Amino acid sequence: MNTRSENMREFELRKFELESRRLSTTASAPEHPPFRVDAAVKLIPKFTEHDVETFLISFEKIAEQNAFLPDKYAAVHPGSSYR
Repeated sequence: MNTRSENMREFELRKFELESRRLSTTASAPEHPPFRVDAAVKLIPKFTEHDVETFLISFEKIAEQNAFLPDKYAAVHPGSSYR
């Protein structure tokens, strides 16, 4: 009977070990793919001084739909040096 309880304990420890390893692998995976300025720039509409509001609304919608990180907005803005 003692062997059975030892086997169960070993089984539970191994199960816990595997679950911990799975969770640590999942947690370390990046949440977002790397941000590519060259691809993002192609999505942004051309800026015109005559219709700034339409541009800003479009920019915000595109940024939201494509999950642009706010700290990357300046990189894809028409006035940036990346364009």
